[in-house]
Amino acid sequence: FFLIICRFFSYYVTPLFLRLNISSNATTYLNFLLCIAMMFFFIQSTFLFYNIAIISLLCIYVLDCVDGSISRIKKKSTFYGRFLDSLFGIIDKSFLMFGLSIFCNLALNNEILFYFGIISTCISPFGHFVLDKYSALARWQNVNSKNKIKPYIWKTKYKRIILFVKDSQCFSIIFSPFFLNTNYIEIILYYFFISHTLLNIYMIIFHIRESSIRMNIFASDRTH
Repeated sequence: FFLIICRFFSYYVTPLFLRLNISSNATTYLNFLLCIAMMFFFIQSTFLFYNIAIISLLCIYVLDCVDGSISRIKKKSTFYGRFLDSLFGIIDKSFLMFGLSIFCNLALNNEILFYFGIISTCISPFGHFVLDKYSALARWQNVNSKNKIKPYIWKTKYKRIILFVKDSQCFSIIFSPFFLNTNYIEIILYYFFISHTLLNIYMIIFHIRESSIRMNIFASDRTH
């Protein structure tokens, strides 16, 4: 649902990028630079810069939809572009977690939240890498074997729950500035870090388990 909202806003931003002749890859690079700025704003550890960081985060989500729209409109979608989008998406999420961790330590003086944030920062890339690796090997296996499997196996089990958790994470952090001067901000950040960590742990365990069941077949020399 959160992605649908971001796509809605992207429909009004995409024409501007098309008019300026900004490519989808250039938009991805711009998004990455904006993510670095967002992390810098969080690290400043003031409520003013926190609000600016959240606005930057919302722009990042919208621009992530804009680059895809540009590719489809110009019919120039490439695997390189998808690689960049996926790679920077992983880095962006890690930068978000790290910036929030520093904010929790310096602005909220909450060391426990800081450590939860650092743990979430470290485990975040692994959840993405395991998912992408499973997807790549699943496609590889489908080419070289009669045992066909779905690359994105997580969409077949508990999809609604996973998407609900992801939506709740996005909405909670986007609306968190409204709770900066209350005790609820720490509750929101606890939920954000812990749910993100547990979701990634689940994705890692789930894909390892599924790979042991669905990929435990002979791999010919052509697959090495």
